[in-house]
Amino acid sequence: MYLAFYNISVTSFRLKADNTFGSDTVNIACNSKAESCIEIMEIVVIAAAMLLCWMTWQLYRAKRFNRFKQLIRQELKPKVANKVAENLLATRNKLTPNTDIHIKASQYYWTQYSARTLQAALRWKIVDEEWLRSTGNIRNCQHLFYIEKDKLAEFSEESEA
Repeated sequence: MYLAFYNISVTSFRLKADNTFGSDTVNIACNSKAESCIEIMEIVVIAAAMLLCWMTWQLYRAKRFNRFKQLIRQELKPKVANKVAENLLATRNKLTPNTDIHIKASQYYWTQYSARTLQAALRWKIVDEEWLRSTGNIRNCQHLFYIEKDKLAEFSEESEA
C-alpha cells in the first residue's frame, strides 16, 4: 500500500507494518499538504458564499417579478376588462351586435395572460411607460413580454381603440 504526499515534488512512502512511515520528511509533507488543503477549502467556502449571494439575488428578482404579475392581475385586469366592454358597446351595430357573450369572450381573451393584459393597457393608454418607470418595472415588463411572446396579440392599425 502506498500513500502519496505532496511537498515540492510528489513522493510516495511505504507504510510499515506498524503503521508508521519510513521517513522523517513525512511530517513536513503533511504540513505542506494540510496548508494547501486549507487554501483549497478557503476557495471552496468563498465560492459557496458567492453562489449563495447570487442565488439570494435571483430569489429577490423572482419575487419582484411575481409581485409585478400580481400587480397586473389586481390593478390592470379590471381596467382592461372595462375598456374592452366600453369599446364593444360603443361599436355595437347590426353587423357586430357585441352581445354579452361577445363582451365576456373578449374580456377573457384580453385578460387571460398577464402579458396580453399589459399589452392592451399600454396600447389603449390605460397606463404608459412612465407608470412602468415610476413603479420600477421596465425590466420586468421586458421579461414578461419575452417569456410570454407567444401569447401577445397582434394589432392591426384599424383595431386602434
